[in-house]
Amino acid sequence: MRLYSVLIVLALLVFCQSCNSREKLAGVQFNPYLGAVKDILPQKVGDYRLVQSTPLNEIEQELVNPRDGVGAIYNSSKNHTVQHLLVSYQSAAEANKELDAAEKRYQDAHLNLRREEVKDEKGQSVGRKLVVNDGKTEALNWTHGSLYCTAVSYTGYSSDFVRNLPY
Repeated sequence: MRLYSVLIVLALLVFCQSCNSREKLAGVQFNPYLGAVKDILPQKVGDYRLVQSTPLNEIEQELVNPRDGVGAIYNSSKNHTVQHLLVSYQSAAEANKELDAAEKRYQDAHLNLRREEVKDEKGQSVGRKLVVNDGKTEALNWTHGSLYCTAVSYTGYSSDFVRNLPY
C-alpha cells in the first residue's frame, strides 16, 4: 500500500511539471510585473527546453532603464535554437519605449517589419509586437504589460516558440 501511495505522488509530480506554462502563470499580473523575471522564465516552451540563461547585467544589450531581465537559449528536440530575451520595466509605457527603439533600429536597417497587437486569452490588448523576417532569420519583439521580450531564430521557429509562451 505504501508503494502505491509513493507511485501516485510521483505521478502527480510528473503531471504538475508537465503542465502548460500558460496555466502555471495564470493570474500573474504583467502590468506591471513586479517579480523577478527568472521566476516566470519557462523551463520548457512547447518542444523547446531551456539550455542556458544569463542575467541581463552579464549580456550586451542596449536597453534603457530595465528593472530586471534575463537572456535565454532554448533548443528543440529537432535541434532548432531560439534566443530569447525577457525584460521587465517599471511600466508598460517604458516597455513600449523599448519596442519603439527596436522598431527604429529595424527601420534604420531598412528591414521590412509587420506590426501586430498582443492580446490575452480574453481578447484584450495587452501589448504590441514587431515581426521581422528577412528570409534567413525571424525576429519577434513584443511587449506584454511592463514586459519587453524578443525571440530570434531561423525563419518560422521564433513564431512557433512565441506561440507557446505564457506572456
